[in-house]
Amino acid sequence: MKAKWMDEKRVLCAKSGHRLGWSDLDKRLSAKRLVYIGEHHAQPEVVELELAIVDSMLRSLGGQNGSLYVVMEHFPMDRQDLLSKYLSGSLELNEFHESYQAETKEGHKLLAYEHLLEYVKAHQPKIRLLAGFPPRPFSRIAMNETRETVAEKAIELGFLTTEEELIPGSDLHYQFFEGLISGRPFAQSSPSDVDGNFRKIFPAQTLKDSVMAAMVTRCIRSSTGPEDKFIAICGSGHCEYGFGVPERVESSGVIGKDETLTVTVRDGDSYPKDENDATFSKNFESYQEDQHCLLPGDFIFFYGTHANDEQIKEEIASAYDKVGETANRRGDHKKARYMMSLLGYSNSQIDVAGEDVYNFQGVGNPHKHADLAAGHQVLDIGSGLGVDSFIAADAVGPQGQVIGIDISQNEVAHALVRAKMRALDHVHFEHADMEQIPLPSGSVDRVISNGAFCLAPNKEKAFREIHRVLKSEGGRFSVACSTLLHDHLDDKVKWPVCLRVFMPLSQVKTLLSDIGFTDLQVDMSDSKMSLEIDPQFVDRDGEFDPRGRKRIHFGSEEFQHLQDLDMNEICARVVISGRK
Repeated sequence: MKAKWMDEKRVLCAKSGHRLGWSDLDKRLSAKRLVYIGEHHAQPEVVELELAIVDSMLRSLGGQNGSLYVVMEHFPMDRQDLLSKYLSGSLELNEFHESYQAETKEGHKLLAYEHLLEYVKAHQPKIRLLAGFPPRPFSRIAMNETRETVAEKAIELGFLTTEEELIPGSDLHYQFFEGLISGRPFAQSSPSDVDGNFRKIFPAQTLKDSVMAAMVTRCIRSSTGPEDKFIAICGSGHCEYGFGVPERVESSGVIGKDETLTVTVRDGDSYPKDENDATFSKNFESYQEDQHCLLPGDFIFFYGTHANDEQIKEEIASAYDKVGETANRRGDHKKARYMMSLLGYSNSQIDVAGEDVYNFQGVGNPHKHADLAAGHQVLDIGSGLGVDSFIAADAVGPQGQVIGIDISQNEVAHALVRAKMRALDHVHFEHADMEQIPLPSGSVDRVISNGAFCLAPNKEKAFREIHRVLKSEGGRFSVACSTLLHDHLDDKVKWPVCLRVFMPLSQVKTLLSDIGFTDLQVDMSDSKMSLEIDPQFVDRDGEFDPRGRKRIHFGSEEFQHLQDLDMNEICARVVISGRK
């Protein structure tokens, strides 16, 4: 049970601002009956913390006859039978994971919770593990049906007992939720959701809160005595600042607030390791004032990460800035044209690329499903050196418009020069972050992207931005990107930043459906990562020097070891398309 962080002061008492070790938190757990854990999903140290808390609560039962109830967001309540098969030994963990992926829409990385699940399984029946959320497809009905209708269906399916258990969220709760999704600080006075898009999905959030709270309440009411203890594990958005599950359990009156404890988590990069307790306490008190004097939890655990989102973006921008520096140097026309043809580009589209063809950096062909037409307003996300934008500009004609955005300033600068040389007045490029697109809501007919979404640290936020800027009538997107065929990369291998932020293919449709996209398709017709190049299509006449052009990732010396791996077994190129 001993984890490295247990010897460090990685726990913060939110009320005092003092830093504590695991042993301090362990002592406080023993005095509580109900513990909420607000997690960041699948983070290794967070899962270690959860296992430590489960072990601590189980030990606190001593020789008593009580049981420990653990309710987890990760499992849909309509598949408790599948969970029970695993706990009874009928299914091994890998079999359970495969069935979970095939039979549910939840998308959680269960293998990341291996040690926690195996510990719970080994301590049956003392620990009772229960599914805590409504299934995702059911949660979505809350966005379109009345509260009464949703409650009626939830009661019919056994997710709720009474209509009163479906508690709507307060304005302050919504402010927290909107900030969580948009990235806006909770205390900021002016909301960023001016079009109310997040307001539409808020009922689905509060439905999940209500159903999990009802399950926890049901466990407490049905317990055999005061010896029983309870743990609720959910995403931090469902329990921070007392919102979500805790406030709904508290309103039921089944347990006193002094009998509960909430542990939430934060990225370890935000933890000031060099300050003394007094200084840190003072800083945290001002943080409380900014947060309406609400505390994110009783205790906050700071877990270590390889890099936060902003660091990843900086690394990506730096890498592509180097590419942009040498983009004006001649490349291999033959090879570039052949590569584009392998990905399904027509000869006419390749001809439009023209002299820029060797600056093609895409992973697929988003034009196959973009359905571009004359007059369309098109946004090209991660436009790079401009090749796909120029092809789109030809499709929409001078009466249309193409706006390309990219995180690399050097690549944007190069694309602007090339657009001017081509006399394309209806094409514009801008330096911007795909998670904060500088366009009004409902302003474009089409969104295309080729390779950029491989690199988005926060895929959900980036896709929500696509949903926001698309027109409600006929708005369509087509995104070519690389995805992981498995939930995890081998942590023993050094991977480039692009692979580290790839999305597992199994999560794509679930995420986009939850955002609100329809008619979703995932085209895997050109899924191979490693493409064989016919020697006749490689320019060998010495007209260019490939060493003069900057390359990143697989072409660099730093990642030569990846050439020994079969990337077709690890990743897949796909084109994801759908409508708003």
